[in-house]
Amino acid sequence: MGGFGSGRHSECHRRAVEDMRSVPMSWIEANRVALSRGSQVISWKVGSSSYGSALIELEGAFVRVSYQVRDSEESSWKRVSVLAETMEQPCHFGGVRRWFVCPRCGSKVGTLYVDPDVGCRHCMGLTYWSVQADKMERLQLKKKKIMDRMGGNDLAAPRWMHQTTYNRLLRQYRRAEEKRSELFSREALRILQRSTLLGKKCSHKM
Repeated sequence: MGGFGSGRHSECHRRAVEDMRSVPMSWIEANRVALSRGSQVISWKVGSSSYGSALIELEGAFVRVSYQVRDSEESSWKRVSVLAETMEQPCHFGGVRRWFVCPRCGSKVGTLYVDPDVGCRHCMGLTYWSVQADKMERLQLKKKKIMDRMGGNDLAAPRWMHQTTYNRLLRQYRRAEEKRSELFSREALRILQRSTLLGKKCSHKM
């Protein structure tokens, strides 16, 4: 399927879990009584703005996640329904803790992610925003170090620096600047696209 979640993602293109639509087991537990009576809608928001929802149903030891997705703004919406198994793990001091079984790899996980397939963090190729921020900070630090070698104020060639050395440092500086800008732009574009391509509303009649 095209759109989000298709293809392989290299390390430099990994998405952050903080930006993803997620179904935590904690949400299932908090809504278990309501879910035992019927399906419930989980919505994802940034502030007061919604950027998607899904229909959640309990089917014995399974959780069904239903939502809509499309390949592009011109495409028709498609209904997707994924059944995820759950399991119970006894706690040391009594009671049990419930987990999802990832429908893609079978791992025991506490949260499933939707975009547009359903899977765990590893199967979806996700990282954390702190890692993305670290990349941007490292690139910014690299730019600063290069600038310091070039005199510390601007990109003008120092009188004492050989032209070949200056050209090499200038190329390194511009590459670091391009990579940092690309990383920032990619994340911003992905957030905008995701809110467009994945259904903003999900009804009980899906």
